[in-house]
Amino acid sequence: MFRFLTGKAVSRLGKCFEIGAAVVTVLGVAVSAYFYVIQERPSRRRDAVYTAWQVLASMEGKRGGGGRRSAIAQLRAYKEDLSGLNLDSSFLKGLDLSGSKLSGVIFSNARLPEATFEGCHILSAKFDNAQLSGVKFTKSTLGTTDFNGAVVTDADFSLAEMSHCIGGSSTTFNGSTFTDVVIRGCQFSGANFDNTSFSNSKLAQVGLHGSQMRRSVLTHSVWREVQAGSVDLSLAVGTEVSIGEQCDLSDSRWDRAQLESARFEGVNLSKARFFGSILTNASFIDSDLSGADFSSSALMGVTIQKCKVEGLLLSGANQAGLRLLNCIGQPVDLRISGTTK
Repeated sequence: MFRFLTGKAVSRLGKCFEIGAAVVTVLGVAVSAYFYVIQERPSRRRDAVYTAWQVLASMEGKRGGGGRRSAIAQLRAYKEDLSGLNLDSSFLKGLDLSGSKLSGVIFSNARLPEATFEGCHILSAKFDNAQLSGVKFTKSTLGTTDFNGAVVTDADFSLAEMSHCIGGSSTTFNGSTFTDVVIRGCQFSGANFDNTSFSNSKLAQVGLHGSQMRRSVLTHSVWREVQAGSVDLSLAVGTEVSIGEQCDLSDSRWDRAQLESARFEGVNLSKARFFGSILTNASFIDSDLSGADFSSSALMGVTIQKCKVEGLLLSGANQAGLRLLNCIGQPVDLRISGTTK
């Protein structure tokens, strides 16, 4: 029948066939893509995730990297929950886990220098005996986390929240930053916090008995129900520190500390030592200063009010700006007039 068609008609019909073939090709590609997205792609993702977890499982308890880094990167690319991750004894410098959910993770004995945990949700984690120098925990939430034996030097915990974490005499946070941190219900008795900053932080129901906090920065920090008997705060500095509500700092050491406008209210400071300290406009209210040692200290604008002061040692102290109001007991070497009974 095509013999009755003109040349132009044949040409147009040919173009129609070409367009039809192109449409069929496009539809074929679309159908293939559809089946890939619906069937093959999820399958490949499952396979990739399974393989990554298999790699991590095969390396548990082994030293070194061993493919862990690429496996973790694969899981993070698929936005997988990393809870239960076990990096025991691994060495992964600069590992980036920022924003991850890390419930029940195990980093025991791991070496993770300069790792990033920024914005992580960390719950029931184990960092015991881990090497964590230069690690970033900024804006993270850490709950019931074990730092026993961990070396967490020069780390950054700024804006983090820590609750019910534990550490002991073999734990060191030397040189770390705890600025704007909320620390609640943690037990760090005996831990080393030398050269740390607690500026603008809030500590509540924290155990720091026998801890070392020398040269720490306490500016605008708030302490409530902190048990810190025998803590060493020598050379600490701070402005407007607020320590009160059943805090125990008995036998604590504040030698050569420099505190301005600090407020101690309802605090047990019995036998505390402030030898050679510089206290400017500080106030001690309703506190126990029995047997405390302020010898050779500068007490400029200091007010001691309604406190127990029996045996309070003031030998060699600059008492020119000291006020003693309605206190109980008799200080040693008091050279100003005050009211005691």
